[in-house]
Amino acid sequence: MALRSPNCVFVGHVDHGKSSLLEHVIGKNITSKEAGGITQKITAFKVDQTTLKQTVNKTDSTLSKNITVPGILFIDTPGHAAFTSIRQRGGSLADIAVLVIDIREGVKEQTLESIKILKASKTPFIITLNKVDLLSGWRSDKNKPLISSINSQQESAKNLIEEKVYTIVGELQTHGLETERFDRITDFTKQIAIVPTSAKENIGIAELIVLIAGLAQRFLESALEIKSSIGKGVILEVNETKGMGITANVLLYEGTIKKSDQVVIGSVSGPITTKLKGIFELEKGSLKPRSVVHASAAVTIAAQQLEEVACGMPLLVANKSITKAQKEIQETVKETVIENEDTGIMVKADTLGSLEALTSLLRQHEIPIRKTGIGLITKKDIANAAADQDTLNRVILGFNVETEEGTGAKVITAPVIYKIVEQYEKWLDKEKKQLESKEIESLPKPFKIQILKDHVFRQSGPAVVGVEVLGGELHPSMPLIKSDGSKAGELKTIQNKNDVVEKAEIDEEVAVSIPGVTVGRQINEEDILFSDLQEDVFRQLKSLKKYLTESDKDVLKEIAEIKRKQNSSWGI
Repeated sequence: MALRSPNCVFVGHVDHGKSSLLEHVIGKNITSKEAGGITQKITAFKVDQTTLKQTVNKTDSTLSKNITVPGILFIDTPGHAAFTSIRQRGGSLADIAVLVIDIREGVKEQTLESIKILKASKTPFIITLNKVDLLSGWRSDKNKPLISSINSQQESAKNLIEEKVYTIVGELQTHGLETERFDRITDFTKQIAIVPTSAKENIGIAELIVLIAGLAQRFLESALEIKSSIGKGVILEVNETKGMGITANVLLYEGTIKKSDQVVIGSVSGPITTKLKGIFELEKGSLKPRSVVHASAAVTIAAQQLEEVACGMPLLVANKSITKAQKEIQETVKETVIENEDTGIMVKADTLGSLEALTSLLRQHEIPIRKTGIGLITKKDIANAAADQDTLNRVILGFNVETEEGTGAKVITAPVIYKIVEQYEKWLDKEKKQLESKEIESLPKPFKIQILKDHVFRQSGPAVVGVEVLGGELHPSMPLIKSDGSKAGELKTIQNKNDVVEKAEIDEEVAVSIPGVTVGRQINEEDILFSDLQEDVFRQLKSLKKYLTESDKDVLKEIAEIKRKQNSSWGI
């Protein structure tokens, strides 16, 4: 039975060393170009059978040394929690996974997130406890296999390794995982293997590779059986390659792809049909031409119209039934392209995968998205956002994209996705506070006043009396009520020392004019009066109570109690 290479995905918490481990596995530097040292895109690298067989000889004799798979395709996934959607895509292409945990830090938020994704996609996995070289007392010997190296440590270092391993075993058990150090497992169907490693010192890497190959051969044989010769893949990256023009890096996960094949590739504007001019695989640091490549593999293709292709788009070999292939690709793209809402913000990114990652995180935060796109943030984009009726939607978030000049909308860009969300939330919080502050300034204020004894300056037409502000903030042109809920005219103007003023604060004594009432009839000396708030105004003030003073809140409560004597559900 012919087998394809298994796809192995590395997942785990940011900074726990996934990409550094993978560098030692594949012998290639893959982190230096990434922003903040955090992987931003899916990348794939092949380790062939010859290399696997050479690696086997570096391990302890307890491991099986019979390698039958043609190689392993290693997939590096983005390292931060923001990349859930890309990891789910990676998980869907993965036959087996390596969950990387820092042995010093243990299980973290993104560790649990990765476990959740692996469980949901039913992907079997191995756990590596990385950075053992940073444990106190550890002495590195790169010439020894892992278990021999552990056994040669001083007693204090061996005890510390045991303590760290089984603390994490306990943590994982609380999340429903039965785990054990790989050399102590008797049944791999019941326990998940743990491999202590050090990417820096190249410790445990050989054991990890052999375990991946051995478990894939033993338990995934039917999944690895080649079932179709029709090549299927996913675009990982589109680049300009010296001497070849625009090329695309493709993860071929099924079938076969040949030079001169006709392929259909998805795009936002519709399927692209093109003929391959060349296929290349990375070999010893450089691209080597191939006439045919079998899955699973990471290949670079050269063809026309690749500049129209976005990363993350599906690819299908279509030498026959082109119409059928185009329809299949279009259906796949429809499932992948972001569904937008009627209202919300605008989001743009450099690739489809990045766009999915960013929008996934925004939706976790319940942030509505009106429009998405791939590529440059244009003047037209900025004008479109600036025209939104909701000022909180006048913003564009961009990942790894450049921006043309424009005004009227806030543009937030960064090379690390979670930083974009952090900056957006800060901007949103500031904008909301400014809007709410303006809103509360425009609303009638709650107040409570008492007519002073012997301070009746005119009984009527209008009544002019002296009052003390007992609570809240006094403003003119406000209807008044008494403590029993009866109407008490409208406070028209405020005077303080013969000057007309627009407000009076708590404990101030001022003169007020009240048309429509007569002192001695509707109002009397020492009466307590309140602002007669409309029910909708009361609700608005209640929703903005964080901007009210304690005095404002107390008066608002008293007004509600007066109103509810006549209508028990008033303001609710």
